[in-house]
This record gives sequence, structure tokens and C-alpha cells, in this order.
Amino acid sequence: MKSIKKIILFFLIGFTSLGFSQSTEPYDMIENALAGSVTVAIYKTDVTKRPLGFRGDGASDQAYEKALDLAGAQSSGSGFIIQVNGKKYVITNAHVVEKASLDPGSIYVFSITRKKYEMKIVGGDSFYDIAVLEFVEQPGNEIQILDFKTEEPRIGEKVYAIGNPFGDYPYTVTDGIISAKNRVRGSLTGKFGFLQTSATVIWGNSGGPLIDNKGKVAGINSQIAIEPTASGEQMWLPQINFALEASIAKRLVNDIINNNGLVKRCFVGIECIQKYRWERINQRDGLWRQSDEWPVLSSVIKTS
Repeated sequence: MKSIKKIILFFLIGFTSLGFSQSTEPYDMIENALAGSVTVAIYKTDVTKRPLGFRGDGASDQAYEKALDLAGAQSSGSGFIIQVNGKKYVITNAHVVEKASLDPGSIYVFSITRKKYEMKIVGGDSFYDIAVLEFVEQPGNEIQILDFKTEEPRIGEKVYAIGNPFGDYPYTVTDGIISAKNRVRGSLTGKFGFLQTSATVIWGNSGGPLIDNKGKVAGINSQIAIEPTASGEQMWLPQINFALEASIAKRLVNDIINNNGLVKRCFVGIECIQKYRWERINQRDGLWRQSDEWPVLSSVIKTS
């Protein structure tokens, strides 16, 4: 009996040790993802913004801890590198580059080694807040390519957000979980397909990747949650953040690249006019109220 107990005990210890040795730590995966992430810097805009840039002494010997010199940049954001049909592109948010000038030298990205690459806009989609940038000169193998996640994301799944919060802390990594799926974000028209995540993002993270524990891009960090308080002030909720889901982002990127910078959408080929009427609500004070009437079909778009 004692010998059997010893064998079982040895087996359990050996099994536990084996399982521990085969567990995957996130360090290598994160460093690989960092090499595929970039800082997007806008140097020329059509509407001038307050200059932003990174500040720091660059004392660290680690490349991703050194400060980036973005002196002269009008604004900045985050992004990551993908490859389509053998060509490398940078993905970011549309609002990061929407005011960038079309002049040469307007947009650059910085890799984790602080190498600077000039970019130009291929196209984008403001509805889903996504943009595709093209390298003016294609980089070599020093650039790491990231792949979109193909598996269905799961609630509770571990994720990591990479970006440049406030434009002062390049290549910051935060972790969290996928808190919910298919959240709707929108104004007049709702946009489904956003992951809610607890991985903290903030201004400057826009366009950066949300990666899973395999280093795949699960989403594009796009929005943070800000809600009004009882006193009327705005409160930032650091544990509620939103990223455009990878499956939607991948489809949009392919449309933008293969459709002259535009996203293909179904639409109803009609034009309408909104009619209004005015009603007097106070005879004495002369107050009027505008009321909507049913819209009127005005024309049909040709070839639609």
C-alpha cells in the first residue's frame, strides 16, 4: 500500500510540475505585440490643434521605454501593423487622422525602436471610426505584423490594451478581460460590434490594438466611457472601455484596401425632405414650437 501511495504521489507531483512548466507566460507574447504597435503622429493638419508630444529623458536602455521625440506634432494616437496581399499597412482610428493634411510629410508612425516611417491615408470609415494608412516606402522585416483574431471572443477572456496614454507614455500595456460583447455605440445611428473591456485605455490609446493571450488582435481600442454625475460634471469610468471587434474591423479593412478607400454598404437609393410646421404655444408671449411632419420622398438616386 505504501508503495502505491508513493507512486500516486510521485505521479501527481510530476503532473503538476509538468503542467506548470508548460504554462505560457504573457511576456514574450506582449513583447511581440509591442513590436507590431506604432505611434501615429500628425505633423500637418487642415485645422491646427494644440501641439502634443512625448516628453522624457530617454534614460532607459530598453527601446520601448525610451521617449519618442514628437516635437512639432500637432496630434498623436496609436495604431498597429497588419499585412494584406503581401503589403504592410497601419490600422488606427479615423478620428486620429481625420484632420491630417494630404500634403507629403503630414503623417508619420514610430515603431518601438523609434524608427520613423512616412505614411499616407488609404481610406477610412468615420461611422466605425477606422482608418488604414499606407507606408510611403514599405518597411523591411524590422516591423512585426499582427493578425486579427479569428476565434469568437469570449466573456471573461484575458486581453491586453497597447497604446500611448495622454501621448506621454509610449507603448503602455494594460490588462483586463472582455466584459461584454456586441455593445452598441452611437449617436443618431447605433453601431453594433464593440467589445466592452476592463483593460484601461485613455486619450492617446485611440487606434491601438486590444490583443488576446495568443497575441492576436481582438479589437481596436476606440472609446472610453464618460458619464455625467449628479453635479453635472463628467466622470471617466476606467473599467468600461470599448474596442471594435476584430471580425468587423477585418472586413472593413479589406473593403477600404480593395474598394478605393471606401467601405461597401447597402443603402436605399432615395432622397427625402424633412418637413416641419410651427405651432403657437403661447398667444400672449408669441412663443412658437417647431414640430416634425412625415418626411417626403423627393427623388430616386440613379443606378441604385
